[in-house]
Amino acid sequence: MMIAWMWHGLVVGSLVAAAAAAAERLARLVGRQLRWVWVGAIVAAIVVIATAPFRAGLVLPVVPGWMPTAAASGTAIVPHAQREIPGLAADAGARVYGLLFERPVAFIASRTGSPAVERGLGVVWGGTSLGLLALLCVVEWRFRRARQRWPREVVHGATVRVSPGLGPAVIGCRRPEIVVPHWLLHRDSEEQHLVLIHELEHLRAGDATVLAVAWVAIALVPWHPAIWWMTGRLRSAIELDCDGRVLKRGVVPRRYGAVLIDVAAECAGCGEGVAALACSDRSRQLERRLLAMTQKQTAPRWFSRVHGAVLGGLGLAALAVACEARVPTAAEIDHISGPSAQALQLKSAAVANAKLRPVVSNKQATPLFVVDGTPISGTLDIGALDSLNVESIEVIKGSAAAALYPNEPRAAGGVIRITLKH
Repeated sequence: MMIAWMWHGLVVGSLVAAAAAAAERLARLVGRQLRWVWVGAIVAAIVVIATAPFRAGLVLPVVPGWMPTAAASGTAIVPHAQREIPGLAADAGARVYGLLFERPVAFIASRTGSPAVERGLGVVWGGTSLGLLALLCVVEWRFRRARQRWPREVVHGATVRVSPGLGPAVIGCRRPEIVVPHWLLHRDSEEQHLVLIHELEHLRAGDATVLAVAWVAIALVPWHPAIWWMTGRLRSAIELDCDGRVLKRGVVPRRYGAVLIDVAAECAGCGEGVAALACSDRSRQLERRLLAMTQKQTAPRWFSRVHGAVLGGLGLAALAVACEARVPTAAEIDHISGPSAQALQLKSAAVANAKLRPVVSNKQATPLFVVDGTPISGTLDIGALDSLNVESIEVIKGSAAAALYPNEPRAAGGVIRITLKH
């Protein structure tokens, strides 16, 4: 079911993003690279979402129980010795699963869960993904064509492409190159050197390819806000990691920060490409980058360790929930105690059964099924009901049934009245 799959993806992606945010704080405390946290989170979210339909319904418990079913006359009830039931266990994990997955999916499905909506969501999702992937290919192709027109020059020992105004940036996925704007050639030698050190670090680390992978992830699930948010955090982490590597070369932070401010002012109106790392979100990232270069550790060592342990535990817990979560099955959605969702699911099943196999013969009239006081059109497969949902089943025959439901012609063949637990 497309709605269940997409909701599962939203919840799981959000849990993975929360785990990655905690892991980033922990990585910063111990002085590790930040970008791999977000790369791993994006890949993990995509893998869990993509494999969710194959893991649905694989952990349902099997317990003995009595399941009602109807004989040919519609009046007999016989036991099923054993059957898989999707009932929730009475533990905290199962309750969280119900609150995060089953109930929201049932609520959405009760209003939009028609087959037409399901097909429409699939078409929109697939069309948007194909369009974004095509757009990424077009952007890469246009940048490649543009780079061929831009002249090559050697600046401070590094071969660069000189563009009319784009850059400084590393552009390209297959064969990334450093692109600098023409105005940089007229700046002083120290500023050119610092800019090139920064871009060379991007080039050596393969940051353009890393960011391209994140954009592909967005194209695969364009409706997912957590994937967009994690990609933004990845872009910021790429720049912070690059700044850290530059400063480890012995560059003075104050001078390096001044160069970043000057370059940001020059690039305020430059175009932004998919792989243009140096110009992407500069206005929003610059303050964070400057603070990261100037902030010093003021908290005691023990506090940092406790803080890191707490963050790591929270991140692992969120990641564990995300990995264990599965797409709710249709039977589980049916099992939720809620009159509106339950009634809708039962009525849908009854209509489907009536279309597939009408149980009307010359010898026996089809009985009237009444669920929570609502007559059901068509035939209801009582065997599909879970005994944990059914409060009672009452069989009424003859004139008593016709008297109770005078406006229902099928009441003459008997009435099966089902009351659900609410």
